[in-house]
Amino acid sequence: MKIYKKGNYILFDDGVILNMEHANQTMLNKDSINGSSYAFHSDNLGTINIQFADIRDEFGVAYASISAFDTIIFDATGFSSAGGGSSATFLSVANFSALPDPTPLTGKVYFVSAKQGTYLFGTLKPKGLYYSNGVSWEFRGEPEFATQIDVDAGTISEKWVSPLTFANASKWSNYETSTLLNARDTANRNTDNHTNGTTNKVYTTVEKTKLASLNAELLSFTELTATALVTHTVTTSATATAINLNSDATNRFAKVVFIAPPSGQVSVNINFDAILTNSATNLRIGLHDSSTATTTPTNGWFRVNGDDDGASNGYSAEFILTGLTAGTSYTRYFVATCNYGSTLIRASSSQTGVFAISDLPQPLRIKVEDLGTITILSNPNS
Repeated sequence: MKIYKKGNYILFDDGVILNMEHANQTMLNKDSINGSSYAFHSDNLGTINIQFADIRDEFGVAYASISAFDTIIFDATGFSSAGGGSSATFLSVANFSALPDPTPLTGKVYFVSAKQGTYLFGTLKPKGLYYSNGVSWEFRGEPEFATQIDVDAGTISEKWVSPLTFANASKWSNYETSTLLNARDTANRNTDNHTNGTTNKVYTTVEKTKLASLNAELLSFTELTATALVTHTVTTSATATAINLNSDATNRFAKVVFIAPPSGQVSVNINFDAILTNSATNLRIGLHDSSTATTTPTNGWFRVNGDDDGASNGYSAEFILTGLTAGTSYTRYFVATCNYGSTLIRASSSQTGVFAISDLPQPLRIKVEDLGTITILSNPNS
């Protein structure tokens, strides 16, 4: 016989006659609390005696266990959500975790009194009606989604946030955590309302703009140094060759490798020591994408005028690169040639001990800096 609860009624279906009785007017007796003999009684139906082994659910399937069937029968009445001429009876539980195993309760509806979990982490189980499909509990109340205005305001806690409104929240354009910022920003954290160097800082749009506009972020640094003097001879030629301080037969190019920043614009600067033959010698320094000799360096070239004393002097050259692809690795070589005589590009290292007369120059140094989002003002006319 099928015995199951539907709405506010207990139904008894022996395959020939379907009897229905109001749930709260049906009495039940068992031979013991864990027994398998049941006696159902009502004024309209009289008494129905039956063994658990003969009881089926609404779909003709045996209940999983005596305790599973007892859960349904013992809790036949509970919270009533409707009034007037008809009623729907639901059992009430405190929250989603309090719901019983849905497996033996196919077709059963429970009312969950309070929400559980959070919207943000996807664990929210809202209050409302839950239906057992025999495998899990299905929420039958339609979730209420927050509008984009609600999400941007951030003051409502009882509505869902959809992926669309989450992705387009205005706060994403105003804030980001310091863990997503680069080393330049990290350096500023300790002086900007932080209790210690590990505390995450949330930056406003104004702060981010200021940080992005700073032109002091070092992207890469190359140093060519040696305990003794090392040199590269630049000869008169129309072709520029890569500066290579290889006095010990090991290539030591004046090159730098860097990752293009989000701004796509950087400054590449070289500082070096050189001896030009005389004032008629014009040293030309170029920036190229390989160590191959070239007459047309990738990023152009500059002329460095000579001195007439034939002594060692410090020189520098700066190249501005724009239109770089953010996140892409770039390698650049400094190349050199001269128009007359020769030039000796030299490098050594910092000296220790007392000051002394010495002909040892400084190391050759190359650095790449991010220019940020600043606008490069070229040839202003006023």
